[in-house]
Amino acid sequence: MENNSVHYGTGQTSSWQHKLTSRTFLIPLVALLVLAIGVLVFYNLNNSKKEKRAALNNALETSEAAFATGDYQKSTELLKAALDKAQTKEEKVKIYAELSGAVASAGNLTEALNYLDKKHQLDPSTKKLDAYLMATYYERLDDKPKAIEYYKLALENTSAGGSTSSGGVMRGGLRAQLEDKIKSLESQ
Repeated sequence: MENNSVHYGTGQTSSWQHKLTSRTFLIPLVALLVLAIGVLVFYNLNNSKKEKRAALNNALETSEAAFATGDYQKSTELLKAALDKAQTKEEKVKIYAELSGAVASAGNLTEALNYLDKKHQLDPSTKKLDAYLMATYYERLDDKPKAIEYYKLALENTSAGGSTSSGGVMRGGLRAQLEDKIKSLESQ
């Protein structure tokens, strides 16, 4: 028969006490290990997001500088790279708007319209705000029906006083200019 008692004076414990002590020691050790792994994972994810945001901001700033100097090709390339780094809908909407401007400035209006369309898919509320811009692109592409459609949408977004429904004030007579433009295109 096994002796499960403490041997006083010798510092030895019986086998059941030894098993209990080693299990009690392992539980906090495993919990501490799981906690440490969780902290490391969280830290790496958080740093990864910060690094992506810094890379995105750098790409946007570099793209703006390239655009300002007239290097629309470089601006477009940088914006496309930034789009891969974008994490939120708002960032993507902004990049699509800037991509549209860069490719339009380079003369590719069809691609500019495609980027605006992607922007509107993410945030449909921006379509009315871009209506005038889109109308001018379609007019320059000689797509009169689409130009008329978007000039009308721009007209709907313009109050009688010449301000847009978004609060921006347009230069005098925009409403009359839009009406004249629509009549002119419809008569052609």
